[in-house]
Amino acid sequence: MATKPICSVADCSKPAANSSWCWGHYYRNRRYGDPLKSKRPTPRPIAANSTCTAPNCPKPQHAFGLCVAHYTRQRRHGSPTGGKTSRGVPMKFLLDNISFDGDECLIWPFARGGTRGDGLATFRGKQTSANYVMCILAHGEPPTPKHESAHSCGRGHDACVNPKHLRWATRKENLADRLIHGTHNRGEQGSAAKLCIAEVREIRKLRGALGQKEIAARFGVTKAAIHSIQVRKNWAWLP
Repeated sequence: MATKPICSVADCSKPAANSSWCWGHYYRNRRYGDPLKSKRPTPRPIAANSTCTAPNCPKPQHAFGLCVAHYTRQRRHGSPTGGKTSRGVPMKFLLDNISFDGDECLIWPFARGGTRGDGLATFRGKQTSANYVMCILAHGEPPTPKHESAHSCGRGHDACVNPKHLRWATRKENLADRLIHGTHNRGEQGSAAKLCIAEVREIRKLRGALGQKEIAARFGVTKAAIHSIQVRKNWAWLP
């Protein structure tokens, strides 16, 4: 029985897959023009009980002389100490801009998160949205625990923290603002939407003229979806 050929690269015992190389060396040759070339240098063996080479870091080495955290920063930011905001700097930014007098949006320059892209800040021992913190600092505590910080500029998704653009509002008022600004995610602007406003209105007009099964086939949705639209269980907000 014939033996399967081995990769022709020295000290590589993997089976040859193409052009006498294993798949790893074959793709390196396609990408870099050399089966031995790699974008990243080969990590050195990690000595027993070795610690991270970053300043004042006692954690064990993971790769290239760095612990997991500093190695990740090195890959993301080009420096093992890059990308980290010093403690207190985000809050200082908010405090320094309580009296910001410009009419343009003041964009949060630090970390963001959540589904809407709000700026993130640590306040009173927990992480919350930066615009909420700015609203407290500039306008006092919310009238009730259910009040939200609302934007008059419509750029909450861009992490605007201009105190002149912020006010306390109820959930209903905040949602109404999003409709005015076009930043809501209901109806055809939702990521899972299969119908547009014109199609929903046409579906309602066809009620009684065609069966729900036939309407569903025409618009490529389920019969249950047609029923929910026609009885205003779904898209109830659309007049």
